[in-house]
Amino acid sequence: MYRFVDEFLPPRVTRRFSYDLNGLIAWLETQNPETTYLWWSCFDCLLARFHEACGGTREYFFSDLSVVASPAPWTYGSALVRAKMERAKLG
Repeated sequence: MYRFVDEFLPPRVTRRFSYDLNGLIAWLETQNPETTYLWWSCFDCLLARFHEACGGTREYFFSDLSVVASPAPWTYGSALVRAKMERAKLG
């Protein structure tokens, strides 16, 4: 299963989305599917933006969610499709 950096967020931060695959899907469903991101940027990639939406900061970190974020095309809509495919694989 996945391990995430949620334990590094201060406990006083209110998280709108959980930092996991289901949270990523929920967040992507609220975004414009045409929005692009720079997957190679440590501070402006999909996961950095998602981490910020979860109450964190856009700091460099590694996540198993990279399997969703790194393949092209780099749009929120494409990432949402990949995230749903990943969830289906995990059952």
